[in-house]
Amino acid sequence: MRSLTRIGVATTAAGLLGAGVFVALTVTAGTAHAGNVTSCDGTGTPISCTIASTVVTSPKTMELNAVSGPAGMKVDLSWTVDCTLSGADQSKSGTAQDTTPAWESLNLSYANPDSCTVTATATLPGTTSTTSTATPNAPTLTLNLDYSPQPDASSSPSPSASASSSSTRPPTVQQVRGFDGTCVDDPGNSSSVRAKVVIWTCNNADQAQSWAYYGSELHHNNLCVNAKGNGKSGSRVILWVCNGSANEIWIHHSNGEYVEKANGYKLCLDDPGYSTKNGTQLMVYACHNSPNQHWTRP
Repeated sequence: MRSLTRIGVATTAAGLLGAGVFVALTVTAGTAHAGNVTSCDGTGTPISCTIASTVVTSPKTMELNAVSGPAGMKVDLSWTVDCTLSGADQSKSGTAQDTTPAWESLNLSYANPDSCTVTATATLPGTTSTTSTATPNAPTLTLNLDYSPQPDASSSPSPSASASSSSTRPPTVQQVRGFDGTCVDDPGNSSSVRAKVVIWTCNNADQAQSWAYYGSELHHNNLCVNAKGNGKSGSRVILWVCNGSANEIWIHHSNGEYVEKANGYKLCLDDPGYSTKNGTQLMVYACHNSPNQHWTRP
């Protein structure tokens, strides 16, 4: 959902070069995005989290995604984007109110900047985090920073030292670990649509267990994890062409759940019956915060 109320945007300029032009770069909500740079999980009263001073080189677009459990909560967003181009430097700041899951495109000072530094905060007004014993079932909050690169960009996003280690994706096997020593697996390391997505004993040298998570999709061999059909409860999980559809969008919560966008963010990636049997096909099922629905993020 796009912003319901735009509170304000302020712009400051320093040393504008002739090559620098002001543009507003937008991304359509729900489309696949090129990469997740970093994220944070909310704590405190009210529940809030901040992505601090994160640098992205050669971005074409950048976008914030705020996700809460449950969905449909009011969220306040604020951000500052400081971009450079050929030695010039300009900042843009903004705020917005929305309901989760919320998507906010960030305005860049230049078309195709050399780099941009982003600081952003998301807050759920009137909430208290699970750190309080008085609210054991309090809401959760995750704020993601996504980007798409310039077509000719050769470099990848460069998070600051304060960013989490999950913000980069090294070229090694990146597992999605689940219940009792099992991992999400593509049997035979297939590159075929409709290939089953199963659990298998974790093996950190097996490319069939190598996954990437970006644009809120789980990627493997240029395909995406997909809940068959309309992704209803009990639907089996397969590989399919990445297309940004609701049954391929998975929001990863801080408790380890991958929550499917289809059917109102109520279904989770599920290991049926707490299985540890190699080859058991995954499915989607009502989210209930149980160990067979807890998965790591690659």
